[in-house]
Amino acid sequence: MKNRQRKAYETWQKIIKLLGILALIGSFVLAFWLYKLGILNDSNALKDLVQQYKVWGPLIFIVVQIIQIVFPVIPGGLTTVAGFLIFGPIAGFIYNYVGIIIGSVILFLLVKTYGRKFILLFMDEKT
Repeated sequence: MKNRQRKAYETWQKIIKLLGILALIGSFVLAFWLYKLGILNDSNALKDLVQQYKVWGPLIFIVVQIIQIVFPVIPGGLTTVAGFLIFGPIAGFIYNYVGIIIGSVILFLLVKTYGRKFILLFMDEKT
């Protein structure tokens, strides 16, 4: 039974590593696509795009912050700066703060519940 659990655990490790690689590739593809549309070249264009979706823009941004805390694929500094540029200093701070707090609480609860096993899903024991 112990050997079966170990194999299942190693399978989950591989799945998480694969998802991380896919998320990284997806981030590059999204960045390239936004660049081709001219949105990354002009901060006002990105701001206008997000503000077209009054409610969805902030919600999607908060979800991105939560994801980058729980599964750190996107650098946190990048999303923080993007929040300030897109939403302004006050709303950007609030959306960043809410996303980071929710992500941190989720991560804390996952580690508290699963402990060392959860941490080792993302890194080798030698690390």
